[in-house]
Amino acid sequence: FARQHTGVSVVLTLAGSTDAFAKETEKLAALVSKVRGEEISHEQAAEMTQKAEKGVISVVSRDATTVVPVHAAEISSVLSKRLFASLDLREAEQTADAYMDMYRIHSPSLPARASGEEYREIMRSSYPFHPTFIRFLNEKMASIDTFQGTRGVLRVLALVVRSLWKKNSNCAPMIHTSHLDMSDARTVNEILGRTGGGDLLPALNTDVGGPDTSNLVTGRSYAQLADRKNPHPQEYPLYEYTWKTVFLHSLVGRAEALGSNLFGITGQDAFLSIAFPGLTPPQIETALREIDNSAQYLRFHQGRYYASLEPSVNRALGTIRGSLRSEQVDDLLASTARKVVKREEGTFQVIHDVSAPEHIPDKTEKPVLGLIALDADQIIAEQFVTTAGPNRPRIHQNMVFLLVPKIVREGSRVWDTETAIQAKDMLNRMDALAHTVLAMRKLRKQPENYGINLAKLLENEFDHRLKEREMALITTVTQCYDGLCFPSASGQVVRKEISTGGGEGGASVIEEIRRLLKSEGELITSDMALTQETAYALTKRFFEASQTPSLASVKENFACRRRWPILENPSLLDQIIRAGVTRGVWCLFRMTGQN
Repeated sequence: FARQHTGVSVVLTLAGSTDAFAKETEKLAALVSKVRGEEISHEQAAEMTQKAEKGVISVVSRDATTVVPVHAAEISSVLSKRLFASLDLREAEQTADAYMDMYRIHSPSLPARASGEEYREIMRSSYPFHPTFIRFLNEKMASIDTFQGTRGVLRVLALVVRSLWKKNSNCAPMIHTSHLDMSDARTVNEILGRTGGGDLLPALNTDVGGPDTSNLVTGRSYAQLADRKNPHPQEYPLYEYTWKTVFLHSLVGRAEALGSNLFGITGQDAFLSIAFPGLTPPQIETALREIDNSAQYLRFHQGRYYASLEPSVNRALGTIRGSLRSEQVDDLLASTARKVVKREEGTFQVIHDVSAPEHIPDKTEKPVLGLIALDADQIIAEQFVTTAGPNRPRIHQNMVFLLVPKIVREGSRVWDTETAIQAKDMLNRMDALAHTVLAMRKLRKQPENYGINLAKLLENEFDHRLKEREMALITTVTQCYDGLCFPSASGQVVRKEISTGGGEGGASVIEEIRRLLKSEGELITSDMALTQETAYALTKRFFEASQTPSLASVKENFACRRRWPILENPSLLDQIIRAGVTRGVWCLFRMTGQN
């Protein structure tokens, strides 16, 4: 009929065994089995389907004309025309040029095709969609039957354009896979519903940021927390963009996992998929590395990044963190604070866990350095200098030095808003590190209790990461101790800021304290003891109360008088007296009688 009548066309949409309509053919096979009244095997059904298909094609092929509606190279422009009334071709040219300039700078990090002139033309023709986004939809998503090919691509593109339009967002020169709004329930239903990825919703909400992320304890995903902790200079959500791209590339090929080329994404492909002028591959690499540290469901294995519901080290650590008691965290922080300065340090007698004046002994041979406990909340430094406890005046008031953490409020110090925020941030950092160290130690001890085998820990360099986190905790706690309170030359108790470094043992902390006291004229060191300047400076101190002071009274004054400096070690007093006699600054005599 079609041959004999002009203007009539017959369009064949018969399902084949390999295309998106193959499941309809399976239904047809089931129907034939029902009509024939006997069960037909899958092999017989496939054979009957192929025979019928060949028969139809044999008849129509005499007059058939094969028409490809849209060639692969034309799909981008067709999609753009379906979604936009018009496009600025000049803007497309300029945008493609900007991308190519960036690609040439970072060419070692990108696939080879990104640096070629051909890719520039592909970008220009696909504008405003980045070629990797179109490729992701056409090659990965469209491979799933229920996505419905081009219709599915159009639906997703319409959703992303609608979202950007509603937000009035100028987030990038082109639209990338990372710009899909996965916090929008409609977009999530479209993507996860048609890919059968509904079981990955916890991964989306927890790691990336989804419609239910606000219901989490933190109210933010791990990617959003990372963006808040390490913000991009131009405030792009770097971690969320990167982790979202990894998540989306994990929706296809899940059954074969790493055995499928469609599953996951390599580092180079991630750089190309996410990067745009202003968001460079090195920045994206930082976000990818953070997956190993904090992501619960995303991971890196065999050269690919992907999302998985299998037990992971980070998920196990998250479970352990949630089970830790505050007492355990406080105990670890306290024990770490004891490592800031060793107890047997030479110049000072070091006392840890100080929160009250009675914790610091009186009448000691050496100056006392008291480390205020992290949980002391608030202290009045002058009380530590003037008293040794309730109703107990301190005798050696010049021998008390307090190392105070920035999270403890000192009575004479007024906290402004910025200081209070810094103290809160420091407390949160130490608390988070302590939780992580405790969780890692517990997992290292019994990994099998959390579905993790020891080989997996070793593969992830777990021991190295644990040592690194332990050192980070020591460094952070050390940096928290930034204030030194001591009796000054004016007689008042003052607080001076110090810059402390990290490292167990506290050598750098003691050196910083010594440097500060020496610069303030509060410490006489061995290299200063024999100088003429020191002898003349001490003359006023020695003879201010008497023309013939005894050595015992001079020694006592070094310990009791707050206006006096302290000695690096007690033996320096003998050297100072001898040097003064030698230089004729004073003389020494022995009283042999009452007169």
